[in-house]
Amino acid sequence: MARIRSMLGTIEGSAGGLTFASQNGLNILRQKVGKNNSKTLPQQKVRNQFKALARLYTAGGSAFLSRGLLKQGGKSSYNRFVGENYGLATSADALAVAAVDYTKLRLSSGAVLGVAGLVATAAANSMSVAYTANADGASGLTTDKVTVVVMEKLTGKSYSATGATRAAGPQVVAVPGLTAVGKAGYVVYAFFTRADGSDASPTAYAVPA
Repeated sequence: MARIRSMLGTIEGSAGGLTFASQNGLNILRQKVGKNNSKTLPQQKVRNQFKALARLYTAGGSAFLSRGLLKQGGKSSYNRFVGENYGLATSADALAVAAVDYTKLRLSSGAVLGVAGLVATAAANSMSVAYTANADGASGLTTDKVTVVVMEKLTGKSYSATGATRAAGPQVVAVPGLTAVGKAGYVVYAFFTRADGSDASPTAYAVPA
């Protein structure tokens, strides 16, 4: 921005990439900054992968990601979710159509002992999820809490339940519209957190039986 003293008096208006205005008796010269609407194929691929992850977050992910991916180094749970999964669990084809590899999706991270023996069984409007009682008294405590997530691949919609301990029996998650026939359209994840929420485990993955 430049300030101009002119014998011509007030100068206002635009010319090319320049804009003139008057402020406190001075003529002000500003240069216009054009919008960056670049839509190259590589840019579209990046944007669409970010959008795919954002969809998972807004379609139910925010309910459990704050437990699995704690705020860290100034990063929010959402930013950590994107950072953990962009390029690992996402890709884009030659037409920039983004896809999510649900087998690689990370919903949690930390030093807590992870879920073992994860088994999911689909029924009408619910998913029963079982896992092994694998407490070791160190990285895996009996008081650790499990979070179970059922995700519909088509919509990204998530349903979750939390609060049971390592020694608890199977957890049942309500999933409206789920049928045994349509189980292939869903995936199941589980992770443990400390009872005080201070840390989490890696994410375990299962395909409904």
